[in-house]
Amino acid sequence: MEKTVRAAEAADFERLESFLAEAQQGISLKEGSADYYSLLETHSGQLRACVGIEPSEGAGLIRSLVVQKGTSHEDVLLLLGRVLRIAKEKNLFRIFLVTDKQSASLFLQELGFRETTYEEANSFIGDLEHFKWVSNVDNSIIMKISI
Repeated sequence: MEKTVRAAEAADFERLESFLAEAQQGISLKEGSADYYSLLETHSGQLRACVGIEPSEGAGLIRSLVVQKGTSHEDVLLLLGRVLRIAKEKNLFRIFLVTDKQSASLFLQELGFRETTYEEANSFIGDLEHFKWVSNVDNSIIMKISI
């Protein structure tokens, strides 16, 4: 099955919101945020994965990484690479993410992410509610990449 990775557009908002709601209860998009998302879709338009960035004054927090079962490692790398290009286009040069899985941490190091401290991340994205919430999860690993 051939797939395409692309930047989301405003027209994708409802479809993206529905995909996120189906995959993870409680996640909703902010109006006007679709263009901070990268999508992986089949040629028939079926979403297979997505990831977004929440901006905060020159920095951003990766969030809403949703990947359907059967999506390849390579496709996820392409998806994350595309969202990092979106960040750069929007002048977000420090990108952070929080995970509680060591295996995800190792995977993300392939893209150049490195572990960082809560204090450093907080100085750039501490105003984001999502960061406040996810950084309090047990065993959370905070990572960053500069682009």
